[in-house]
Amino acid sequence: MITITRSPWGRRLIVALLTWLVPFLIAVPFYGKNGTLLIDPVLFKSIMIVIATITAAMLMVWFFLSSNDRLHPRSRDYRSCRACR
Repeated sequence: MITITRSPWGRRLIVALLTWLVPFLIAVPFYGKNGTLLIDPVLFKSIMIVIATITAAMLMVWFFLSSNDRLHPRSRDYRSCRACR
């Protein structure tokens, strides 16, 4: 049975969802009950840029390292793979 994280499209869907979900969940506490920002808008934008950058970097590393596992199941180092020389 194939799991969603093993299929290429499942992995892409997870990355796309998390790219949107993580910054959204972090932004929620910065808003009051009436929908206004509780902090300065410039500070909020700066925080969200940092959060989005960190999230994107972590997801890219996870996505590409795990795709390397699929391409080379016997070795994490592509240089030791005979087929890739």
